[in-house]
Amino acid sequence: FSFYEVLFGGFWFSFLFHLLLLRWVNTFGFIPWFVLSLAEGIGSSVFWLWLRRLVAGSPLRVAVFAPSLWVFYEYFRTLGDIGFPWTALAYATSTWLPFIQISSCVGMYGCIFLIVLVNASLFLLFHTIFFSLTQRRLLLPSYPTGLHLAYSLMGLVLFCANYLYGIHKLNQEYKGAEVRIAVGQLKYQSSLQPSGEEIGRWADEYRKIVEQAKAEDVELLVLPESFLEIPDYENSSIEKIWKEWLRGSRMSVLYGAAWSVLNEKGEITPVYVSYHLVDGKKRRGRVDKARLVPFGEYVPLRSLLVRIFPYPWGQQDYQRGKARKPLWWKNHRIGVLVCFETLFPQDARYWAVRGAEILFSGTNSSWFGSSPATEQMAKFEVFRAVETGLYFVRAGTGGISSIIHPSGKILAWLPQFTTGFKVQNVHFLASQTIYTLLGDWLPRLCLS
Repeated sequence: FSFYEVLFGGFWFSFLFHLLLLRWVNTFGFIPWFVLSLAEGIGSSVFWLWLRRLVAGSPLRVAVFAPSLWVFYEYFRTLGDIGFPWTALAYATSTWLPFIQISSCVGMYGCIFLIVLVNASLFLLFHTIFFSLTQRRLLLPSYPTGLHLAYSLMGLVLFCANYLYGIHKLNQEYKGAEVRIAVGQLKYQSSLQPSGEEIGRWADEYRKIVEQAKAEDVELLVLPESFLEIPDYENSSIEKIWKEWLRGSRMSVLYGAAWSVLNEKGEITPVYVSYHLVDGKKRRGRVDKARLVPFGEYVPLRSLLVRIFPYPWGQQDYQRGKARKPLWWKNHRIGVLVCFETLFPQDARYWAVRGAEILFSGTNSSWFGSSPATEQMAKFEVFRAVETGLYFVRAGTGGISSIIHPSGKILAWLPQFTTGFKVQNVHFLASQTIYTLLGDWLPRLCLS
């Protein structure tokens, strides 16, 4: 293929693909949706041009450079303030548990490497068979040899070896201190300015969940981000609610609410997107969100964009959080990823290397409506559980909520737009996976 065929073919395919897949981004406006799809299209065209240069004159290089280059490309998409690995190849395999166990060694990048390697191997195999039958080349610039067949079989052998490793890993036992946990959610659509009537109705429904959890002898109840859609601060109405609801109970609650401050005029200003641990006596700790959603919770290059585009960019950006230590609960460490952070392997590893023995995530995914985005996002945590070897508990506003085993198996699931809660006994564990110990070593190796 010529330079321009690769350039425009790679761009348009990726641009249109992301324009369709990421249509939920239109919740924040057309410009963010378009710009994000445009960036993905440009990134894809750069990948294909780079690959074209690397494999020129030697089709065997496809099996070597295509997987390595794609792994680094996917890793690059996780970096920086505007990283966005939503469409990483690995996430399409989240339900294939034997295949994804390699993530405990190399993160989701191992799955990406194998997916591209197997596809490149199958292409080489098909090309070899096609040439042997027709004596004609198929796309590749040189004639196939026995070496093509060897390379194609190598990819299939690695795939089978990984699958056998996954089956073995699924039989591993995970033992640790046991705790009874519940995850709860409400059936409602998020609102920027909820009425007092709506807040009162939500509070009544949440209280029913709390009472049901206490009756089930739950020790820790996990609730979604944006609890009651009102800000939280020292001695706030939310803090008083929890003291009342949990009085005389041994249960603790982990919930999400924007942490706010009172300015000199007595006005409440949301500052951080946060998660809070409370019991019947006081607030035990807080974790702030460090990775904010571009165009949703902050606007990149705001001062420049507001001059170029006459667009309602919003009045205020949230700040990156400062409270980033594991929460202590009954002599155990808890790691919390808030919403968008679950897309990033390194964010889950951040908590694992700091001694977190279980991972929690809260999200306000009701913004996605009936689009597939909510279910897509719920599958990301499967990889975070396998990568760290820890139980993962997810609570979503309006759903989906789930409890995930360290092997990636979903133990409990609350579908979208339902009210209820699920109870599950889980274990506090020490994260001892190779990925936790070594981090993103495979992408760096692929770059070298």
